[in-house]
Order: sequence, then C-alpha cells, then structure tokens
Amino acid sequence: MIVRVTRIDIAAVPRISDRTEVFDETVTVELVQALQGAPDAQYQMKQVHSRRPLSDEPIRCLPWRVELNVGDVVVAYENRDGRLMIPQPYHVPADLKAVLEGHQ
Repeated sequence: MIVRVTRIDIAAVPRISDRTEVFDETVTVELVQALQGAPDAQYQMKQVHSRRPLSDEPIRCLPWRVELNVGDVVVAYENRDGRLMIPQPYHVPADLKAVLEGHQ
C-alpha cells in the first residue's frame, strides 16, 4: 500500500532502563493507494524517536527505525498480526518508486 504520514507524536516521557533512555514516537498514516487487498484507511506505528545511552556499555543492536516526516508518501505493508511496517527506502523496488513519485 502507499500511505501518507499525517502525524508524528513524540512521547513526553521516555522508557528508561539501566542502559538507555528511549523516546518513542507514534506515526499516523493514511491510505493513499491500495496495491493489494483491502487495507484500513488509517494506521499507527510506534518506533524509536531517539535514544541516549546511560552507561558506557556498548549497544548490541538498535531497534528498527525509518526516518519519516509529516507529508511523506511511502510504501508500507501490514504484518500478519495487523501491525504496520514501513521498509527502508532502499528496500522499495524500482517499479514502486515510480508510483510513489506520482503521489508526491
């Protein structure tokens, strides 16, 4: 599906562990074009907005994060459990990039 980012809300309070402080963001998107099936008109996705280490220990891995701004038109898909996933731009096939440009 092709979706447009309509809102990004950054959490007021971070998640804090003994190693990191993480601010999440909730991204709201609206359907622009269905490529397959019958997707919902609107979805929300939570991802990491920013993180700050609280110790000197190295970070082993970072959570999935896609750079998004309000107004962006991107390719997305719905997982089997209903969660929205937005792939990194370099994972979008060339034929879909042309479709995206048509909606910009």
